[in-house]
Amino acid sequence: MTDSRDAIRDVMMRYARLTDLADHDAVGEIFTHGPFRSSLGASHAGAQMAANRKQRILVHDGSPGTRHMTTNIMIDVDEEAGTARARSYFTLFQATPTMRLRLVGSGRYYDQFERIEGEWWFTDRLSMLDTRGDLTQHIRGYEIGELPYDVEVLGPPLEEVPPMPVPDEVHAAVETLIFTYAERIDLGDFEGAGEVFAHGGRQHGMDGTPLGGPALAEALRGGFRMHDGSPRTKHVTTNVLIEPDEEAGTATARSYFTVTLATPDLPLQIIAAGRYHDSFERVDGVWRFRSRTILLDHRGEIEHHVPPGSALLR
Repeated sequence: MTDSRDAIRDVMMRYARLTDLADHDAVGEIFTHGPFRSSLGASHAGAQMAANRKQRILVHDGSPGTRHMTTNIMIDVDEEAGTARARSYFTLFQATPTMRLRLVGSGRYYDQFERIEGEWWFTDRLSMLDTRGDLTQHIRGYEIGELPYDVEVLGPPLEEVPPMPVPDEVHAAVETLIFTYAERIDLGDFEGAGEVFAHGGRQHGMDGTPLGGPALAEALRGGFRMHDGSPRTKHVTTNVLIEPDEEAGTATARSYFTVTLATPDLPLQIIAAGRYHDSFERVDGVWRFRSRTILLDHRGEIEHHVPPGSALLR
């Protein structure tokens, strides 16, 4: 299953790289067996997708100037059926001859895959642009709206997005647990975030108060600012280093996090960056969180997300 997961991850990364190279024909080939559906309204596959992108994606001195960072990847494989599904985040940066490097979008991918003649292929991708900045130099005909997130996100409702299953293999399990917490937070599913730490606690700083389960859910609900019913954040989690002890049934991990946010009063930007120090345990064959320490290294406009005095910062 690890080989399948790696192959699927490669397909996802190939899409981002080919898109940033403006190799639209190759991108179309990746979607030979299913459509790319966008929250901006488009749904295309194959040659039609390539033609649409050639028409809509702007090129500056031979390059779109974009970088599609794909992170927080969770993959669920059904080897017997030859199918898989995945969820991930994308963070879109762009620089052009007339625009300095900036964050111009962030969102989610919900993917379906099928193994065809021994190779994994996209059979469906739903791309949800949750928050956007200035896309006028990326998409032809784009006009800036009144809000930084004035798009109708066509993603499924929360009740149709349960947490992904935790794999058996330690590295995949640890990554899934780490990314599940970020997903639940960003969906505003605070009960789900609390359940991730049902058997342990997460704390802010080395001397913080560990919170887990219902206590964490309550603190999240009361400690985060909501904007039109959503935190409007993306907890982009990268640089995951995992040290397993299979014999003891434990593991530790360290990772980086970068939080993006857009609200009616705050243009899309990075508001915080830091590190997670995590520990895990395997109980009855199932991996779960044991602890997390959050080390906040850099602060931006974080008060738009966590107000001063929040229990989450104690």
